This record gives sequence, structure tokens and C-alpha cells, in this order.
Amino acid sequence: MWVRREQIIRKIIRLQQNELYQLVQKSLNLLFPFVLIGSISQLIQITMLNRNSLLPTIFGFSSWLSRYRFIEIIFDHLTSLTLGIVAALAAFSMAHYTAKRYQRDEKLASITGLIA
Repeated sequence: MWVRREQIIRKIIRLQQNELYQLVQKSLNLLFPFVLIGSISQLIQITMLNRNSLLPTIFGFSSWLSRYRFIEIIFDHLTSLTLGIVAALAAFSMAHYTAKRYQRDEKLASITGLIA
């Protein structure tokens, strides 16, 4: 039996009105810039700064990449920083928004989430 389109739309609307869904959505909105910057940095690192990847091999980047090792180090640290902090930031933001929703101490919940 096929589920009608209107029933699917009602289920999606009901899901969007769920409190947990809204808290997760707020947390993911906060995390998105960190994940985006880290992913772009990792993409540049893998495709352009790796001596054995396709672009340096085709365009001859591999000859001068060894002299500019600091660029690879910068992108490596940027990737580690942004993608490494995502889990701690997710726990922090989820605890913060949950405490705010239930009118509890936001700072204590945020710090506890960060430490956990």
C-alpha cells in the first residue's frame, strides 16, 4: 500500500515541530561553518597539496610543492582544528540549547557538555 504524499508531508511537519528535532537543528546550524571550513581545507590538502594526487601530477605542482611545505602544514592544522573541535562543540551546543529550552542554568550545562 502506497503512502500518500499528504501523509508524508504531515509526518515531516510533525517531526519539525518536535522539540528534540529543533534542538538538534540549532546545534547543527552552529556546527556547519566549522565542518565546511574543515572539509574544504581537507579537500585542498588531499587534491592539491599531496605530491601523488592527480592535480599536482598533471599541472606539475609536485616540483615546487616540496619547497612550500608550510602551506601543507597550515592546511593540515586548519583541518585538525576545525574538524577536531566539532565533537566538543556539538556536546557544548546541545547541552546549551537543551538547558535553555527547559529554563535551566545554561552555563553550567554548557561547561558540563564541553567537559564530557
